[in-house]
Amino acid sequence: MPGSIQGYITSNYETPKPYLYRKTPTPNNVRGATAMGWVVGARCAACEPLPGATPVCFLGVWRRSSSCVAILAPLIAPYDPLKANFRRMARAPDAENYFGTDQIGRDNLSRIIYGARASLIVAISAVLLGTTTGSLWGLASGYIGGRFDIVSQRMIEFLQAFPDLILAMAISMALGTGHGTVIVAIAITRIPFGGRIVRAVALSLKELAYVEAARAIGSSPLRIMARHISTPVCGPVSHPRHHASRCGHHH
Repeated sequence: MPGSIQGYITSNYETPKPYLYRKTPTPNNVRGATAMGWVVGARCAACEPLPGATPVCFLGVWRRSSSCVAILAPLIAPYDPLKANFRRMARAPDAENYFGTDQIGRDNLSRIIYGARASLIVAISAVLLGTTTGSLWGLASGYIGGRFDIVSQRMIEFLQAFPDLILAMAISMALGTGHGTVIVAIAITRIPFGGRIVRAVALSLKELAYVEAARAIGSSPLRIMARHISTPVCGPVSHPRHHASRCGHHH
């Protein structure tokens, strides 16, 4: 309807194509450029890369740098993080202590570097424990099915009903203090992440011909899950966003 409001909106604001980052906003794309001239849009990971797109790599560089600093803490830290220096208590940053000192003279920079090591250990352990537990649970739930699947999904939905931070804090308060408690608390919040994805893949794989053939020759359910289904689900667990985007794109 040319001349009408509907026609104007249709001709000037047509459905935007997915894109990542574009320096110059175009009339047919979503409006709303920022002060720096960037337009940020949602892009499906299954789509082909946009020519001229500039990915943001700062976060990846920061993660790798933090990991290297944590691993090389004994070589990088200028002082012993636990050694007190009562002559330099609560000092401001200077040439000797770049981040200053705390109330008993310990170097803040050294404490931050060594603290990164503890954070890295907790993060890696929690993710591995939570994702592995959730993946095994989702694999069994998707393949076995029936009442076990129903009960498992209700339990996962119960975990998902709470925000991750609040659930982790509640578990930590119930179990007590310590690195082990923090690892378990964070790992429990990661269980639904792996369980949902693996269950969806297992439901589709268990009906395939090669799984039916393995079942026909007398392979046990444990052997089928371990040798024929567990391997294909490693990809979706390793790249969950890509898998979710492809599922949403196809459906």
